[in-house]
Amino acid sequence: MNLGNKLSSTPVLLRLQISVTNLCNFRCLHCYCDKSQKYEPDFKDILNLIDEANNLGCVHITLTGGEPFFRKDIMEIIRHITNKKIKITILTNGSLLNEELINELDNLNVFSIGYSLYGANYNTYKRFTGANRDQYNNLIKNIKLILKTKMALKISSCLTDENIGDIKEMKKFVESLGTSFPYKIDPFLFPGHKLGQDKGELACIKGRLTPKKINETSKYFEEYIETNQCKNEKFSSRKLPGRFDSCTCKHHTLYVNYDGSLGPCPLLLFKEYNIYKKGLINAWKNFLPEIYSQKKEDYPLKCKNCDSKNCSFCPALNVLETGNMDTPPDFLCDYAKHLDDLEKLGE
Repeated sequence: MNLGNKLSSTPVLLRLQISVTNLCNFRCLHCYCDKSQKYEPDFKDILNLIDEANNLGCVHITLTGGEPFFRKDIMEIIRHITNKKIKITILTNGSLLNEELINELDNLNVFSIGYSLYGANYNTYKRFTGANRDQYNNLIKNIKLILKTKMALKISSCLTDENIGDIKEMKKFVESLGTSFPYKIDPFLFPGHKLGQDKGELACIKGRLTPKKINETSKYFEEYIETNQCKNEKFSSRKLPGRFDSCTCKHHTLYVNYDGSLGPCPLLLFKEYNIYKKGLINAWKNFLPEIYSQKKEDYPLKCKNCDSKNCSFCPALNVLETGNMDTPPDFLCDYAKHLDDLEKLGE
């Protein structure tokens, strides 16, 4: 085994993502945050979490929400991270920023700002997020202000039936700003978390694109499309592999939700463990390795009889839609079959 492969399979916490609140000034149609009640981790608990991450060698922390700038103490949290020389990214809708705040973030050496772009005009934004015109004008203005700083700007767009008509104009707007920053288009929608439930909130996928429409979009914007990296093993194998063998995040990445639950990404949360009560180091060295060593219980019948070459197997996406980490949702199966059919036709 070469050094690169050894490092990739050795659990070392490199990236930590912290949801610092579930509160937000937008009401996005696809949002996976449960807003049935307020969840905002204690300030000191977040600082302790950052300190533990630093002790484990973490080099990159991402702050998300909800909307991170909804917290009154968010700048103190950011300052605590940058004082430890840890690279920091902040994911935001951009509407609560202003020139003074942007300059302060730049002076604190924030590495990058992750910006969500949901439409090419105010009407789409209002329909998709509930934003008012002042919020929309402000977030567009702030994009241009961020580009004047040394902070990296990363823009992403989630596509649904509500904004698919804007996609060409959104792409045109982003490209008009320059090509020095990445732009990612995500055409996939999956259920959001519902606290106290294993299965996700299905209301989040009302505007989901069909497999055919996803493929049509991908052909025109291939360089920007995000794809699922979790490729499944062959189902013909008699030996049941590990449940998380296809997970690309588990060895180096951790997501901490606003309620203290945690997982390899925002889509998969282990709610039986509260990191603010039991600690990060114990989670990384004991709790998570035990979880990630789990074997699949069995293959669903539809998987045993499937020979798709385009199957994407992800326990997070599975459990959100079916309630079972080992059972893929029909949507992913339909998408894989659509790709299989296109390959047979030579498209």
